[in-house]
Amino acid sequence: METVREDQIEERVHRKKMKPWIKWSLILLGVLIVIVVGLLIYANAYVNRSLPQIEGEKVLTALEQDVSVTRDEAGVPHISASSNEDLFYAQGYVTAQDRLFQMEMSRRQASGRLSEVAGEAALNQDKYFRTLGLRRAAEASLALYDDEALEALQAYADGVNAYIEEVNNENKWPVEFKLMGINSMEKWTVVDSLTIGKYMAFDLGGNWERQAFNYYLINHFNEDEAYELFPSYPEDALTNISDEEYVDLTSSLVHAPKTMNLMGVITGSSAVIKLSLENHY
Repeated sequence: METVREDQIEERVHRKKMKPWIKWSLILLGVLIVIVVGLLIYANAYVNRSLPQIEGEKVLTALEQDVSVTRDEAGVPHISASSNEDLFYAQGYVTAQDRLFQMEMSRRQASGRLSEVAGEAALNQDKYFRTLGLRRAAEASLALYDDEALEALQAYADGVNAYIEEVNNENKWPVEFKLMGINSMEKWTVVDSLTIGKYMAFDLGGNWERQAFNYYLINHFNEDEAYELFPSYPEDALTNISDEEYVDLTSSLVHAPKTMNLMGVITGSSAVIKLSLENHY
């Protein structure tokens, strides 16, 4: 029979014991895994909560009749409504669903207020756009619109504000707002929409500096001198289509592909005022 001395037993027990640094490393690793998994679950839940509802029905009390919003395979919304007011209201609501952060940043940039949320880095840009005066131009142009256009613009703004109020009440601001430290948003106005229009014209009008220069030439030099500095058009370049080169667009469109079936149906009862949302992608 094999006998084991007491000191040998203690040595064997000591070998079986886990080294302290290994034990604490495993504990720390376990804690880190729990924290990371918890953060991922929280982030996923927050992002999902901030996503807009694109299926089912949504009750919007400002609508006069039911409105149908159907998204095609590319996610593009198609709106069917019984009146212009409902149509533009739904358009404002759906646009805010998809582009609320972009709308806020564009409004601030065009109005020279981006530095309020972006900090000093955007200060020079704000000075530029305040000097350019896109918002002042939008305010000045407001009186030129007829009642029908103003009603459409106001309905659109009301739809945007309906979604802003919904986001604020349910605390489901898109994650971009949280990253920028933005916890609220001013109401959308008709002037905001017009300012964005001015900004889009500015952004797409890459030749405005040349046009301003041409305007200066015409007003400070005689016609011959000014035209010497105007851009010339090559004589052998393309020109407008002449009568001999007439293109029959009507016959060409006969063979164009038909509009896709979006399967959008306006829901029936006017007793319940709602926005019907369908998603086909």
